[in-house]
Amino acid sequence: MARILVYTVIMGLTALLACGPQVDQKYVKDGKQYGVTKGSFRERWWNFYERGGSYTEGKFYAEAEADFNAALTQRDQDQRRARTYGMHFVDYFPHRELGVIYYYTNRFDLAVAELEKSLAQADSAKAKYFLNLARKAMIEKQGRVQAPTVTINSPQANLVTNALKLEVAGVARDDTYVSRVIVNKNMLFNELAKKELPFKAIVDLKEGDNTIVVAAQNLIGKSAETTIKVRVERNGPLITVDEPLDGQKVTTPQVTVAGAVFDSNGVAGLTISGQEVALGSGQTVKFSRVVSLRPGINQITLRAKNLAGNETVGGVSVTFAPSMAGLPEKRQSHPGSPILLADARMTTSDAPALQLAAASPTEAEDKTPPSLKIKGFGKKSVVFIESVFLQGQASDASGVAAVILKGENLISHPGRNVFFNHIIKLDKGNNDIKILAKDTKGNQVEEQIQIERKVPVGERIGDRMSMSVLPFEIKGDQHLLADSVYDALITSMVNQQRFNLVTRGPELLNILQEQKLSRTDLADKDKAIKVGRLIGAETVLTGVVNETPNSIEIFCRVIDTETSRILAATDVFDQDRSQPRLSYLLDGLSLKFAQALPVTEGKVITVKDKEVLVTIGAESAVKEEMRIVIFRPGEVIKDPDTGAVLGADNKELGRARLTQVMEKYSKCQWISKDLPTEVKPKDSVITR
Repeated sequence: MARILVYTVIMGLTALLACGPQVDQKYVKDGKQYGVTKGSFRERWWNFYERGGSYTEGKFYAEAEADFNAALTQRDQDQRRARTYGMHFVDYFPHRELGVIYYYTNRFDLAVAELEKSLAQADSAKAKYFLNLARKAMIEKQGRVQAPTVTINSPQANLVTNALKLEVAGVARDDTYVSRVIVNKNMLFNELAKKELPFKAIVDLKEGDNTIVVAAQNLIGKSAETTIKVRVERNGPLITVDEPLDGQKVTTPQVTVAGAVFDSNGVAGLTISGQEVALGSGQTVKFSRVVSLRPGINQITLRAKNLAGNETVGGVSVTFAPSMAGLPEKRQSHPGSPILLADARMTTSDAPALQLAAASPTEAEDKTPPSLKIKGFGKKSVVFIESVFLQGQASDASGVAAVILKGENLISHPGRNVFFNHIIKLDKGNNDIKILAKDTKGNQVEEQIQIERKVPVGERIGDRMSMSVLPFEIKGDQHLLADSVYDALITSMVNQQRFNLVTRGPELLNILQEQKLSRTDLADKDKAIKVGRLIGAETVLTGVVNETPNSIEIFCRVIDTETSRILAATDVFDQDRSQPRLSYLLDGLSLKFAQALPVTEGKVITVKDKEVLVTIGAESAVKEEMRIVIFRPGEVIKDPDTGAVLGADNKELGRARLTQVMEKYSKCQWISKDLPTEVKPKDSVITR
């Protein structure tokens, strides 16, 4: 009888298990059940939060609202990595998710209140996205909306410059919230619309006239734009000297130096032998100055500047020979011909006086190419700056007709002596520069130099914080874009040049296979740190991609592999899953990490044993555990002819870690075991 009873109980339990839990069919859509949790439901705040998210996914908004409110009664704080039990953590955003519910159920004022509360407690891209939508819906109900206004703080209007790049900064304003600022068709990254939205953008400048267009758009789509005109001039002004002649001998102790200075953007100043010369206004200004001479050879130097800041340097040699008084003066073969020292794209009509003397029979048979000299650079040179001010001289008896650099003629009118200059942007590494000079007879000569651009110690990518981007964990029921996120983010971060990215691609996959780790394993902080240490990276970036049919959310963290501390965590979110929008989001994600872990410079305040105080603090957005390089600038390299600064390398003195960050300064400890002995107050520091 006992055996029959036991058998009956077992069979009953088997039948019950076969039937499984009862499914509430009203929460089933397309074969998928909503309102479920992974584990047992114990009516704890994390249970209500998880089930509320499941209800939201199925659009069962009333049930979701009830669950989120139930969760809030137990824990009223949005937070990333909120501890549930033991060492289990969840990202907990009940206010945000409740705001989303209110938005979808057209209670926009409540949605705004909950989303603003969420952002006050914990930053998240999703809260910003839906706050924009809720505010937009409220504004649309109000009716007529004005367009934004745009104020440009810099640069000033009609600026003339020789810069390669320019920062455009200002503020866009709109009581109905500015959502976008676009500079020269480049939309600046912005997640949350604001009534006053400050902006900054770096714009590349081309030679000549540049029109910079800044547009602002509000949440409703109304837009306004303003334009700035900037003139770029990278050549120096033209100087012509009518008298005296170069190499002329005189018997009087004074000589009059006379001629004209021309520049299409306006002449800013002229000195003759170090003395300022009063100039009139306009593109062409004449000058005349009496210069005292000493017996022998006198070098008279002329320096002219234009409004763009370019400078032309040239000179004539005059010999004062008192003993020759009363003797006939020996003149050059072309008396009265001006000497052309430099050019800034002058046209013949601008300077009709610059006509060369008629060619003699000897000149007509001229087969000799011009002489061409580049000042300050040998065949191979090394610099530590982004651009160089290239100066040189071309001379020819029949007249120099053209000096060509990268297909561009640097002079606009022939001259027997031409002193030219031009700003050249350098790529990192070797830059091969070819310069061609032609005379009026068709003879030509070419000079080629190589300038190697090196990046100073502390500013090289190799000196930046080393980081390995680990494969992302993929969540959600859509995986169409998730696989491309990893590669696209790496491309964006490489282009940004903030971090020294190490060990990615096949090499990283091999390490993961050796360690028998999957993408899901890397979501575990300790396992991610283990991989980072094996690679030798100072930090690892881990991420989670949550893709649904209607949205994509990417959340990433940067973790210090030595201290296990999370240095930065941020996310992006959008319901537009198009490829262009994804690229925009990942560029924004990369930018957010660069802003969270900025490259900033400062000075050493004091050095005491193992502790160093430096002048970078919380106001510079630095964080504890960030590393710095301490260095001392080396000897400045200068052009021996012009005195132009070609940069300097830096001497690294040591590396340290920020251990305590105050508002305006930080305490640091040396990383290396051997304490540096050379470090002194006022030495330079830069974050890695």
